[in-house]
Amino acid sequence: MRISFSYRFFLIAVLFLIFDVEISLLLPIPFLFSRVVGYCVFRMFVGLLLVGLVYEVSLGRIEWL
Repeated sequence: MRISFSYRFFLIAVLFLIFDVEISLLLPIPFLFSRVVGYCVFRMFVGLLLVGLVYEVSLGRIEWL
């Protein structure tokens, strides 16, 4: 017997894992560089994450936003 599989749940779980790994990569950035360079790198990384989130929302993949 086949078990029904929710693709929406799978997509949300994968997005959570991706953002979780990215957050763990974000935390040491300000400590690795000087304050100005670390802050600029941090802002660029967060901007890239926001662009990806807006792209997912515009495609309709994330309907709960």
